[in-house]
Amino acid sequence: GIVAGMKAAELNVPKLGYLVKSDADLSNLNAFASGAKSVYADVKVSAVAGTDAAAGVAALVKEGAVVIASDYEDEAIATACTDAKIFFCGFGSETYKDAETFLCAPAYNFTQFYIDAIKAIVDDVEPAPFEGGYATGATYLSDINENNAAKGTQEAVNKAAEAIADGSLGLTVAVDTPVENVTIAK
Repeated sequence: GIVAGMKAAELNVPKLGYLVKSDADLSNLNAFASGAKSVYADVKVSAVAGTDAAAGVAALVKEGAVVIASDYEDEAIATACTDAKIFFCGFGSETYKDAETFLCAPAYNFTQFYIDAIKAIVDDVEPAPFEGGYATGATYLSDINENNAAKGTQEAVNKAAEAIADGSLGLTVAVDTPVENVTIAK
């Protein structure tokens, strides 16, 4: 969200787009929108729920989004954003890091989960569910495309990461209710 918000601020267009797989789980969307708002107070996020990525991108471009993010991976997102000359970021999109409009990608780190699952199998106990966030290393941010990102983006992300690590920044978001700067198209 910080990366997208800073790009929108640089472009002086407070409109971001987001593709959410299901409106039953808005946690990633809400975290994204909160991050964007932390660096660009006027930013608004329009979200499209569903898995027709190409149609979702087209709708968000038509609404004026200058960056589109997602909570799922689909090659159609990268393709449609690149074709429309719209910046993009989102889960799984680090595969498209060479696309001319790529910004960055959040990603999951399953290493500890696999270690814990194998240990649970060896110990003949129920494996723990995969949990955790940025502070635990369960999620992380790919390299930021410095050619496309707004000036100062890496520094802003580093500052937020430090605040998360030292406990001075935390975020609790609702799963089923969008935050104030989000609208969802049905």
